[in-house]
Amino acid sequence: SNTREGLIFYDDVLNSEFMDSSSAMSHSTNRSTSSRANTATAVPADAAVPEPPPKPRLMCESATVATAAPAPEPTWFCARPDGTRHGPFVTLFPDASIEIRGTYKDGQLDGSWERMHPNGALRESGTYVAGQKDGAWTRKSTSGLLLGTYEMKAGTGVEKEWLDAGQLYAETPFKAGVLEGTAKIY
Repeated sequence: SNTREGLIFYDDVLNSEFMDSSSAMSHSTNRSTSSRANTATAVPADAAVPEPPPKPRLMCESATVATAAPAPEPTWFCARPDGTRHGPFVTLFPDASIEIRGTYKDGQLDGSWERMHPNGALRESGTYVAGQKDGAWTRKSTSGLLLGTYEMKAGTGVEKEWLDAGQLYAETPFKAGVLEGTAKIY
């Protein structure tokens, strides 16, 4: 048998009746010429693909349905029958906690928007209007301290980033949501 107390051993698989004669011959040749000690590697016999995280609860309008974005994007959003994103969305960290939450209107980001740190603390928040950053945006440290704010108007302004210790890290100028000029990294 290829199992010992619920485990499958690599050497047992190599020596199994499932190998064809050419691979068995190749393996026995490699084994005899190998200078390494022959060691077995245990693998759980019942190892299975983990279940995907549960679908997040989105309050979709009656004409929309919660939809998963194509892999590998870990995002769930409300969509109309034609696929247009409309309503709330969330992007998840690998542990299924929320990384980003916001809303779409007619396929464009529109309304409040938040990004979280992996520890669950708010990292960044602001508002989108018709797909563009608009109004005051704030950045916070992993401990929740305010790092700084910047203003955008219809996607135009200087987006700023700070290090967790509070120092200004970068300034990136945008015009109508498109990089304009030179980004500065300090």
